[in-house]
Amino acid sequence: MDKRPLRTTRRLSNLQRAGWYKVVRNATGPARVSVYDEIGMFGVSAQDFVNELGGLPGDIELHVNSPGGDVFDGIAIYNALRQHPGTVSIVVDGLAASAASFICQAASPGELAMAPHSQLMIHDGFGMAIGNAADMREMAGLLDKASDNIASIYSDRTGQPAETWRTAMRTETWYSDREAVDAGLADKILGEEAPGSAWDLSVYNGPGGQPKQLGDGWVQDPDGKVRFDPDGDGDDDSTPEGDKDHDYWDADGKQIKPIPPKPKAKPDQTGQYGQLPRNAKYNQDDRDRMAKNGQAMEDGSYPIADAEDLDNAIHAVGRGGSGHDAIRRHITKRAKALGLSSRIPDNWGGDGSMASPSSQSDEDIWAELAVPELFRLDLPEGSK
Repeated sequence: MDKRPLRTTRRLSNLQRAGWYKVVRNATGPARVSVYDEIGMFGVSAQDFVNELGGLPGDIELHVNSPGGDVFDGIAIYNALRQHPGTVSIVVDGLAASAASFICQAASPGELAMAPHSQLMIHDGFGMAIGNAADMREMAGLLDKASDNIASIYSDRTGQPAETWRTAMRTETWYSDREAVDAGLADKILGEEAPGSAWDLSVYNGPGGQPKQLGDGWVQDPDGKVRFDPDGDGDDDSTPEGDKDHDYWDADGKQIKPIPPKPKAKPDQTGQYGQLPRNAKYNQDDRDRMAKNGQAMEDGSYPIADAEDLDNAIHAVGRGGSGHDAIRRHITKRAKALGLSSRIPDNWGGDGSMASPSSQSDEDIWAELAVPELFRLDLPEGSK
């Protein structure tokens, strides 16, 4: 019989070992962060992790193989990653269970991968209590509240109701790599195409999955990219770089033939306004009406009438550049109208712009990470 006093995967002889994560800073490319142990257990809190994260203002690649750990430290880490000023790519190398499973949901849109044969597990919160019956009932209420909070994290990422996730948590559900993607808890299996993508691009395919003809030589690939390819050779003749056989541009980059205007993106196509959610629930008449009353963009794209629409829109625009500022302003306005402003990413400015690491001061970075002043460390000069 297991006589360990606490529910933990750590052996008694290892209880005092610190360091459940490792950070490797790279001169080029994202910094690599590894979480390969229990999270925040036995006096080793999330404080050190958050402090080190503050010294990595660029992109990071987080690798996870963890049975979980303290729920509140997990929430702190999740929020720090969500607020991180850079792309957060997360890979589940072996296991992401319990608190590790919801920490992974902080990955940037499309950046949560399951390594082949890895697993993810979710369950209801558990804890210890000593006292009378009233103390036990109070503890039960606190555990339900904590579990509801965790379920809302899965809900925010997947768009599925929080109660759906509470049901799965109550039964302690294990997901294989493919099952995690299918459930929406991960975006892809590492090294494979993402079959569980949040967007159904098949509607853009022409017959047999070929590029869709948009007219005047312009085509749209199954992945949504629009190219000028009148001769069907796979080039993008609209740019000197894309015109490999120099049909429209010479070797020096000088245009030698006129190129017809690029078709404007329509609500059912991919273009400046991104991609439409799978099984879009609004027809063109709906979109026209919503454009008039401000629920959609002027061209009918990004219709937002409820929380589900809002989450889809935030995921669709992702981390797009300055060309998406108008879209982010529209999404922010709709979030405010729906009373859901808390769902807007913290690094979106009121004007629709996104904060970039190079434009932030050390104080701004610490403020975004919500790190108490007592625990802040000065970033080295030139580290931005």
